[in-house]
Amino acid sequence: MKHNGSMLDPSMGELKAHINNRYLLVNVTAQLAREISQKAEDEEISLDNKPVTIALHEIADGEVVLVKDQPAQAEAAEATAEAPDETAADAEEEQL
Repeated sequence: MKHNGSMLDPSMGELKAHINNRYLLVNVTAQLAREISQKAEDEEISLDNKPVTIALHEIADGEVVLVKDQPAQAEAAEATAEAPDETAADAEEEQL
């Protein structure tokens, strides 16, 4: 996709075609920008654009694929369910 370098490029319409939720779009952009920045720093590369701009263009170009992470959600739910039992056991140990 050709980018014109204006402040409205890529447009919200282009971005929402790939990630329809604005909240998710912000989070994905921020994470990707951090990764781009870290990689550039590690490899001592000078970036022509800011990491957020690069991230937005990658999203608009369809280079970013979102994967639903259901196992991690299930693990988090299990950890939350187990947490009260551990807390009770810790409280009993403190009383002894």
